[in-house]
Amino acid sequence: MSDLPLESCPCCTASSISRSMNQRNVFKKLKEIKFLSDEALKLKEDIKTVEYFNEILSDSLQSARATLQSEREKNVKNNGLSQDGNGEFED
Repeated sequence: MSDLPLESCPCCTASSISRSMNQRNVFKKLKEIKFLSDEALKLKEDIKTVEYFNEILSDSLQSARATLQSEREKNVKNNGLSQDGNGEFED
């Protein structure tokens, strides 16, 4: 073992320790950024999926509303015919 004091060791100086700690902090931050970037990509994919299904549901709703409106008009027409014919339908 060397009789040199700890301060004379090039890898144990305050500046090298500080630099090493800074590098660890940088790597830690880079890992956090990568993780957040990956999470952001997943969220973007989820948003695209939600928007896709929202469009499908909107189209289905519009179709259902049109069908409902058509059925209402038929009912109004049939009620008008049945009232004119005393409740009986004529072919």
